[in-house]
Amino acid sequence: MKIKPLTVCVSIGLLVFSHSSSARLSLSKSNDPEGTIYINKPAGDISNCGPIAALMATKFSQQKFAVHPLGKAIIKARQTVNQDAILQDETEDDESITSNPGNARWWRTRDIKSYLTRNNIRHSSFSITQGERAMLREIDKGNIMIVNLNMNHMPRGFGDIGKPYFTFPIPGGWGHYLVVTGYSYKNGKLLLETHDSFSSTGKNRLYRASNIIKAVKNYNPNVIVVQK
Repeated sequence: MKIKPLTVCVSIGLLVFSHSSSARLSLSKSNDPEGTIYINKPAGDISNCGPIAALMATKFSQQKFAVHPLGKAIIKARQTVNQDAILQDETEDDESITSNPGNARWWRTRDIKSYLTRNNIRHSSFSITQGERAMLREIDKGNIMIVNLNMNHMPRGFGDIGKPYFTFPIPGGWGHYLVVTGYSYKNGKLLLETHDSFSSTGKNRLYRASNIIKAVKNYNPNVIVVQK
């Protein structure tokens, strides 16, 4: 009797999509493992996470870029963005831009994009509604991301996973920018590695991807991608 050759196809699924359920237990990637671009806000500062996220993105994109001292770097970034807002006649909803060029107003996503454009930082954007695969795809390309979310929607954490500080109700939400630098899997759950400038323990902080995606979707679904 002639024996038919045996066809082995067990590993094909892993080759087609590296984030398959059978492979994810050992997957991890970080585009800033040492936290070299991390910047921590001064104690009590709740308004400068936008400029600081933009400064971290610039440090990532331009290796020679230095932030020193931080206070002056933030004021310079704000003045640059405010000049763009004035030129584009976007001051009707924020008169403080013209009255105080170094003011500490909360930044919008368009302010970060304006700063990155002014500094020739290659960037793009996509909607968080595309889900975790879109985020993993950018990290696998070597990029980082900036997301805007309501931290009141993020649960407190323990160890190095989750929100390491207390937040309180603010009208409109506790808006905050996180810089997403990598990912890993723990017990089959996807974690996103972030730089959270609000906390001294925010460097390479891990948050559950499902929590971040839900919070970003409910607050500001626009994700900024920054290329090196």
